[in-house]
Amino acid sequence: MFSKLLLVASILVTRVKASQETDVCPPGLARDQYLQVRGDICYEFVLYRRHTHSQAKADCEKNAGMLALIKDQDTQNYLYDQLLNTYNRPFAMAWIGLNDIVQESRYVWDDGTLPVYSHWAASEGPSATLDHGSHDCVVLDVAAGGKWRDVFCERDTFLVFFDT
Repeated sequence: MFSKLLLVASILVTRVKASQETDVCPPGLARDQYLQVRGDICYEFVLYRRHTHSQAKADCEKNAGMLALIKDQDTQNYLYDQLLNTYNRPFAMAWIGLNDIVQESRYVWDDGTLPVYSHWAASEGPSATLDHGSHDCVVLDVAAGGKWRDVFCERDTFLVFFDT
């Protein structure tokens, strides 16, 4: 029934059938202005909770999802545009499902795949010129034009994306 769910700030995303109606989204989600369907994905933009990485991940999993996997420019543009223009969050940072917790500078999506597409800010990510040894989790930074930054997983609290 639901194959893809994403949450940012939280954006909760769920793959849905061809319909563009929110009835296809998971039943426990409020049907309000923060719930959107784009293509076959249901997005819930949760802009009122801040979590550490592990809290965000647990919240996503509770709703049968995972942190957002931004694997192409189209998805990147959509999420950035929604946060900036639809929800007027020009300074938001939102967790995405990318980290290098297991091996420094080897980033892996939460579904176990390696990134092909990326959108790193300067001095961030696998080619970072500064030592980011304890920065293992990644956020989308709206104030930096949607660029990605690696940050402390448990010391910082940000908005959430999740994908089922």
